Amino acid sequence: MMTKANIIATDISQLSTEEIEDTMDDNLVQLNVGKDIRVIVTDNEASIIFDNTVNIYADSKGKVRLSGMVLSALKGQTVYNKVQSSGGVNTACSVPIMNQGSVTGSVYIEASADEIGTVISDIEKSMNWLTLLLCVTVGIISIMFANMLTAPVEALIRKIKSFSENDQKNKIDIKAPGEIGELVDSFNSLMDKISLLEQKRTEFVSNASHELKTPLSSIKLICDSLLESGADNPEMTGEFLNDMNNEVDRLTRIINDLLDLTKMDAASYDTNKTFITSNLKDIITGVVSSLTNIAEKSGVTLNFNSNNDVFVLMEENKIWEAIYNITDNAIKYTQEGGNVNIYLEKENKDAIVTVQDTGIGMANDEIKKIFDRFYRIDKARSRETGGTGLGLSIALSAVKMHGGHIEVQSEEGKGSTFRIFLPTA
Repeated sequence: MMTKANIIATDISQLSTEEIEDTMDDNLVQLNVGKDIRVIVTDNEASIIFDNTVNIYADSKGKVRLSGMVLSALKGQTVYNKVQSSGGVNTACSVPIMNQGSVTGSVYIEASADEIGTVISDIEKSMNWLTLLLCVTVGIISIMFANMLTAPVEALIRKIKSFSENDQKNKIDIKAPGEIGELVDSFNSLMDKISLLEQKRTEFVSNASHELKTPLSSIKLICDSLLESGADNPEMTGEFLNDMNNEVDRLTRIINDLLDLTKMDAASYDTNKTFITSNLKDIITGVVSSLTNIAEKSGVTLNFNSNNDVFVLMEENKIWEAIYNITDNAIKYTQEGGNVNIYLEKENKDAIVTVQDTGIGMANDEIKKIFDRFYRIDKARSRETGGTGLGLSIALSAVKMHGGHIEVQSEEGKGSTFRIFLPTA
């Protein structure tokens, strides 16, 4: 409508009133303006020159049209708006007729809004269908993404439920992105650790049962022998009682070591541990003093020479026991004439206690097992020296309780070196 109004205004801008009346019908035909569209042309005083509405043409010609849109056009403005009429809402526009920079009149076009309503209705229907299509598409995509995200979680929940029913065999094999994937990986890692822990627990119970069963079997055998023949032979009775006493001592050592391990396992999770700052040199000196006689009886030279004062935040009894067990173990596995040397040094923020022996040494595959509970390299030798197979486990637990670790180097026939690392105070 705006385009047609501007074309009409341009075409008639140079014409007189009579010429406008003569040419307007042809212009409307050329512009394909139907009878349902009202076209009004006014002069610069808003008097109607032309009105294509047949029914009221004679009445409207020469009259003044003082509508706001016409008056705006006569001020040189191009305007468009909707107008209310007896037939309903129409759309209208008004443009000025310009001649040599001056406004000489206006062109006003008004048409029914029904076509626009039809277009809008079509657009609304299209939008409704598009909205429905988008909702269905988004719904399908949402369900797909929800399944992708929830499938690993559901699998994880099922696995946790099965885990509570003592099924620890299978891992979750679903690959998922982002945090869900990390959660699945963490759960699988936890399952590995729990399975390993369960395996160690089973081995521990088996080994502990075996270790306790052996002295109990010996005591039972001694008791049976006493009941059968010991009553009439005081000398044999004394010998049997001495053997029984040794077995009871062995049982006591095993139970005490197990209690120590239990206490240290509990202490590892205790956030209220009470440590004091102590000189590690004094602890090692005490250990050497306690083991000197044992080393001399075994024909082993025990040496400790250090002028270094190294202070560590510790529970003294636990560190003393750790160093004692490792040193005692080194003496037991060193042949007569051998040496066990202890060194103390400070490196960066660590105190390092080195226990080096010239004993039998061990293979690489045994190094990984020596801290397992009840593990012995030479079972016969350990039983002869009264070992329970728990000393190194107790030592490692004590060191870990203090935030440290132990490194081992060994070669068969050439001895072993244990290095205890503890954070300095």
